[in-house]
Amino acid sequence: MRGDVPGLADVDITAANGKGAGPELSSGNAEDMMPNFVLVHGAWYGGWCYRYTANELRGRGHVVVTPTLTGVGERFHASSEAITLETHIRDIVGCIEAEELDRVILCGHSYGGMVITGVADRMAERIKTLVYLDAFVPEHGDSCHGLLPKALAPDVARQFLEGIRGVAREQHSGMVTPLSAEMFNVTPERRDWVNRRCAPQALPLKCRSCFRVESMQSSDELSSLQIIGIRVPSVCSQRNMKASSDGKS
Repeated sequence: MRGDVPGLADVDITAANGKGAGPELSSGNAEDMMPNFVLVHGAWYGGWCYRYTANELRGRGHVVVTPTLTGVGERFHASSEAITLETHIRDIVGCIEAEELDRVILCGHSYGGMVITGVADRMAERIKTLVYLDAFVPEHGDSCHGLLPKALAPDVARQFLEGIRGVAREQHSGMVTPLSAEMFNVTPERRDWVNRRCAPQALPLKCRSCFRVESMQSSDELSSLQIIGIRVPSVCSQRNMKASSDGKS
C-alpha cells in the first residue's frame, strides 16, 4: 500500500528484514509459479548495488534482473546531460521486454521509485507487485525535485537542492555529484565500495516530471497491482521516521 506521507514510501522495514511476516512472494515451488524480480537502483548507483540481494533471491529459485540505468555504473560511458527520466523508464521497459518477463516484482530504490512508476504505467500487465524501497512515490506530473520538500525535513531538502544547483553553477555542469554512502546509512563495511562505484548523474533527469496517466483508478490492470512500501533509516526518510516515532501519520 502507499504511504500516508506524499513522495516517500512509508511502511515498516521489519517486513523486509525478516523480523516481520512481510509479503508472500511466491504461491508455490514450481518454476512457473515463481515471481521474477527486477531491481531498479537509485540515483548515482548501478545494478551492481544489488549484488548480494540478487544472489540471495537467486538462491531461492527466483529469476533476478538488476539493470543499470543509462549514464551510471558500467553505462557511465553513455553519460550525458541530455538523459531524462524518460530515458530510464525506457531502459527498464526494454529490459523486461528483452528478458520476456511477466509476474514481475518491480522494486525501485529512492529515485528508482520515479522510474518504476512510469514503467508500471506502460506495462502493468507484466507486473505482479511494485515495491518502493525508501523511494519517491509520484503522482501524475510530479518531479523528483518537487517531491523532496515532502519527503525530507525542510532544512535537509533545502540543503540538498542548494547543493545540487550550486555544483551546476560552479562547475558549469548538468551533472550531480553523488551523495555519500554514509548519508544513505549503508553498512559500514560496504561504504568504500559504494562510494567508489557511484557516478555523477544528469541534473535534468532529477527535475523531469513523471507523466503518469490519470486513469489509475479506472484501469483494471493498474488498480490490481500490489504496491508495497519499505522505509529505511537514512537521510532520505528522516522526516517520516520522526513523524512515525511521534505517533503521527
